[in-house]
Amino acid sequence: MSQQHLVMTTSRALLILASSLSLGCAKPGASANPETPLEGVEHEGAPTSEDGAPAIEPDDWPALEAALGGPGLVGWMHASVPDAGLFVFTYRKPGDFFAYVDLPIIPSGDTYTQLAELHRHDKVRLFGQFADNDAAKPHVRATGVELLEAYASAYETPSYERELALPDGVPERDALVGKVHAVDGEGKILVLEWRDAVIPVRVDRPEQVRELWRNDKVRVHVSRASYPAKPAHLVLDPEVEQPVELRERVAEHHGEAVTMRGSLVLFPESPQIVFDIYALQVEDDDGIERNYTLVNFEDMEVFEAIRARLGEIWHDAPETAKNGRNKLIKPGLELEVHGVLNVVSPAQANPQLLLSSPEDVQVLAGGG
Repeated sequence: MSQQHLVMTTSRALLILASSLSLGCAKPGASANPETPLEGVEHEGAPTSEDGAPAIEPDDWPALEAALGGPGLVGWMHASVPDAGLFVFTYRKPGDFFAYVDLPIIPSGDTYTQLAELHRHDKVRLFGQFADNDAAKPHVRATGVELLEAYASAYETPSYERELALPDGVPERDALVGKVHAVDGEGKILVLEWRDAVIPVRVDRPEQVRELWRNDKVRVHVSRASYPAKPAHLVLDPEVEQPVELRERVAEHHGEAVTMRGSLVLFPESPQIVFDIYALQVEDDDGIERNYTLVNFEDMEVFEAIRARLGEIWHDAPETAKNGRNKLIKPGLELEVHGVLNVVSPAQANPQLLLSSPEDVQVLAGGG
């Protein structure tokens, strides 16, 4: 991260953090406050791309394709799971952190090998064109990819041990209990988190999923899609009248004071967040895990004291952190946290616990 980004005022850093945590997967053009221009940590400044060309709106498909077929489109890897054939690229409009689009990638030629060497948060330049595959969301058929800047975490990150083998572990037909990762394509795609996999589910009737929020707990009747072989896709079972059952709304207790117990999680600084963020991972009886970010938006000094307390707890705990796919976790480091539940957006990346002081955090097990 450049020095100019490190010297942001604390109030501005807090504003960006609050907005990014609340609207981490906002639709293109969304803003936490329409009267306040918000820039992301990698795109502070005028709305032009790195080569001086005008910035492209994330829903301007002809302009995006022209860039892909010409000088290339600069963005970040959102996902790279070579065994599953799953690659996703994020384009953000320069100068507007919250205007972005996630684009699935279809490798072609030698690009599979190139993509397989990349990791989440790597900055890249992508070449290709949109695939004519009738998908609900545009896919990029990649003809090349150039690594511009490899993401380097400040923390030692062990290799990720996948629980579910992909694509073989995806069932041919079943009723799955999972949580919503996203609803996309105007309701034509439900992206489901099931066990430790993120799986696209095709939807024939968008009204079945349009009201779902990210992190809602659902039971879905699905069958394996006939194509593509990789990455595996599911479809809602057409033989079931109500294939989507809402089990629990993530925002059901929004605004209520709660006490939760769980394991401490660390989201390291990255192109998406300006500094380390801690969360509490809570697992329910169905094995559904939610990560509640631990924050205070009212007073920056209090928030820094809370982060300092959590950082102390994290670093003092003797347990070696495990790779949680997009985060680090110490499963044996158990906390009890008091706060107010905050869920304000259907696309909010994670629910939040609003803390009033460092004393809202108590170590139950695994501390130093």
